[in-house]
Amino acid sequence: MNNNLTQMAAKTGLEFDMEHAIPANSFNAHRLIHLAKTQNLQDQMKERLLSAKFVEGRDINDPVVLKAESVKVGLEEEKVNRLFDSEDFAKDVRADEDKAAQLGISGVPFFVFNEKYALSGAQPVEAFTELLSQL
Repeated sequence: MNNNLTQMAAKTGLEFDMEHAIPANSFNAHRLIHLAKTQNLQDQMKERLLSAKFVEGRDINDPVVLKAESVKVGLEEEKVNRLFDSEDFAKDVRADEDKAAQLGISGVPFFVFNEKYALSGAQPVEAFTELLSQL
Protein backbone atom coordinates (compact mmCIF):
# COMPACT_ATOMS: atom_id res chain seq x y z
CA MET A 1 0.00 0.00 0.00
CA ASN A 2 2.82 2.42 0.87
CA ASN A 3 4.58 1.63 -2.42
CA ASN A 4 1.41 2.41 -4.34
CA LEU A 5 0.96 5.67 -2.45
CA THR A 6 4.61 6.63 -3.03
CA GLN A 7 4.31 5.90 -6.76
CA MET A 8 1.13 7.93 -7.13
CA ALA A 9 2.70 10.82 -5.22
CA ALA A 10 5.75 10.71 -7.49
CA LYS A 11 3.51 11.08 -10.55
CA THR A 12 2.34 14.42 -9.16
CA GLY A 13 5.84 15.60 -8.22
CA LEU A 14 5.79 14.65 -4.53
CA GLU A 15 8.64 12.67 -3.03
CA PHE A 16 7.01 10.67 -0.24
CA ASP A 17 9.38 8.91 2.15
CA MET A 18 7.06 6.43 3.82
CA GLU A 19 9.95 4.54 5.45
CA HIS A 20 10.68 7.58 7.61
CA ALA A 21 7.10 8.77 8.16
CA ILE A 22 6.40 8.73 11.90
CA PRO A 23 3.00 7.40 13.00
CA ALA A 24 1.51 10.17 15.11
CA ASN A 25 -1.66 11.32 16.79
CA SER A 26 -2.82 14.19 14.58
CA PHE A 27 -5.28 15.76 17.03
CA ASN A 28 -3.11 18.82 17.80
CA ALA A 29 -2.17 19.14 14.13
CA HIS A 30 -5.88 19.38 13.33
CA ARG A 31 -6.32 21.99 16.08
CA LEU A 32 -3.50 23.93 14.45
CA ILE A 33 -5.27 23.75 11.08
CA HIS A 34 -8.38 25.20 12.73
CA LEU A 35 -6.28 28.04 14.15
CA ALA A 36 -4.81 28.64 10.69
CA LYS A 37 -8.35 28.81 9.29
CA THR A 38 -8.96 31.92 11.41
CA GLN A 39 -6.28 33.61 9.26
CA ASN A 40 -7.31 31.94 5.99
CA LEU A 41 -4.13 29.84 6.07
CA GLN A 42 -5.70 26.41 6.60
CA ASP A 43 -4.78 25.06 3.16
CA GLN A 44 -1.15 26.16 3.54
CA MET A 45 -1.01 24.71 7.06
CA LYS A 46 -2.46 21.38 5.97
CA GLU A 47 -0.03 21.13 3.05
CA ARG A 48 2.92 22.06 5.28
CA LEU A 49 1.95 19.35 7.82
CA LEU A 50 1.47 16.71 5.15
CA SER A 51 4.87 17.54 3.70
CA ALA A 52 6.47 17.49 7.15
CA LYS A 53 5.05 14.03 7.82
CA PHE A 54 5.26 12.25 4.47
CA VAL A 55 8.19 13.96 2.76
CA GLU A 56 10.42 15.07 5.64
CA GLY A 57 9.64 12.34 8.21
CA ARG A 58 8.80 14.78 11.02
CA ASP A 59 6.60 13.96 14.02
CA ILE A 60 3.40 15.99 13.66
CA ASN A 61 2.45 15.16 17.25
CA ASP A 62 5.50 16.99 18.60
CA PRO A 63 4.60 20.56 19.70
CA VAL A 64 8.09 21.78 18.73
CA VAL A 65 7.53 20.50 15.18
CA LEU A 66 4.01 21.93 15.03
CA LYS A 67 5.21 25.34 16.20
CA ALA A 68 8.05 25.39 13.68
CA GLU A 69 5.76 24.39 10.82
CA SER A 70 3.14 26.98 11.80
CA VAL A 71 5.67 29.82 11.63
CA LYS A 72 6.61 28.71 8.09
CA VAL A 73 3.08 29.43 6.88
CA GLY A 74 2.83 32.76 8.67
CA LEU A 75 0.94 32.01 11.88
CA GLU A 76 1.85 34.21 14.80
CA GLU A 77 4.04 32.32 17.26
CA GLU A 78 2.21 33.82 20.25
CA LYS A 79 -1.15 32.49 18.99
CA VAL A 80 0.33 29.06 18.40
CA ASN A 81 1.83 29.00 21.89
CA ARG A 82 -1.56 29.92 23.35
CA LEU A 83 -3.17 27.13 21.35
CA PHE A 84 -1.00 24.48 22.97
CA ASP A 85 -1.61 25.94 26.43
CA SER A 86 -5.37 25.66 25.96
CA GLU A 87 -8.17 23.47 24.67
CA ASP A 88 -8.89 25.87 21.81
CA PHE A 89 -10.40 24.17 18.75
CA ALA A 90 -10.61 20.78 20.50
CA LYS A 91 -14.40 20.84 20.13
CA ASP A 92 -14.03 21.73 16.45
CA VAL A 93 -11.78 18.75 15.81
CA ARG A 94 -14.15 16.44 17.71
CA ALA A 95 -17.04 17.82 15.62
CA ASP A 96 -15.04 17.02 12.46
CA GLU A 97 -14.51 13.47 13.76
CA ASP A 98 -18.24 13.11 14.49
CA LYS A 99 -19.16 14.33 11.02
CA ALA A 100 -16.69 11.90 9.45
CA ALA A 101 -18.24 9.05 11.44
CA GLN A 102 -21.73 10.11 10.28
CA LEU A 103 -20.51 9.99 6.69
CA GLY A 104 -19.05 6.51 7.24
CA ILE A 105 -15.44 7.62 6.98
CA SER A 106 -13.13 5.30 8.87
CA GLY A 107 -9.75 6.13 7.36
CA VAL A 108 -7.77 8.62 5.34
CA PRO A 109 -7.39 9.77 2.72
CA PHE A 110 -11.10 10.13 2.03
CA PHE A 111 -12.60 12.75 -0.26
CA VAL A 112 -16.23 13.89 -0.07
CA PHE A 113 -17.92 15.97 -2.76
CA ASN A 114 -21.17 17.81 -1.95
CA GLU A 115 -21.61 15.46 1.04
CA LYS A 116 -22.94 12.85 -1.43
CA TYR A 117 -20.09 11.44 -3.48
CA ALA A 118 -16.84 10.03 -2.19
CA LEU A 119 -13.48 8.59 -3.11
CA SER A 120 -11.74 6.46 -0.54
CA GLY A 121 -8.03 5.87 -0.34
CA ALA A 122 -5.19 7.19 -2.46
CA GLN A 123 -6.62 7.49 -5.95
CA PRO A 124 -5.02 8.34 -9.27
CA VAL A 125 -5.77 11.72 -10.81
CA GLU A 126 -7.98 9.97 -13.38
CA ALA A 127 -10.38 8.82 -10.64
CA PHE A 128 -10.89 12.43 -9.54
CA THR A 129 -11.25 13.64 -13.12
CA GLU A 130 -13.86 10.96 -13.87
CA LEU A 131 -15.88 11.70 -10.73
CA LEU A 132 -15.78 15.45 -11.27
CA SER A 133 -16.84 14.99 -14.91
CA GLN A 134 -19.80 12.90 -13.78
CA LEU A 135 -20.82 15.50 -11.22
